[in-house]
Amino acid sequence: MFIIQKMDRVRNDAMKHAKNLSEGVLRENHDHVPALTELIKMFFFFRIFFVCLFLFSSQCMTELSNYICDTITCLFYFII
Repeated sequence: MFIIQKMDRVRNDAMKHAKNLSEGVLRENHDHVPALTELIKMFFFFRIFFVCLFLFSSQCMTELSNYICDTITCLFYFII
């Protein structure tokens, strides 16, 4: 449970850093924006995969279920 709480905090920090980084790139290097966008997306999905893999291997099925539901909800709001 501690790992997920810590990762949720890291997710908020990562979004702040991603926003700052993107603004810096947008000002100076317009041609690198698509690559940065793909990198951020890949990191997000790899993080989801490894957390799910860790929780599954630890047999924390309740936490795994909650994490997947929270992630899907987050993705839904991100898309809208």
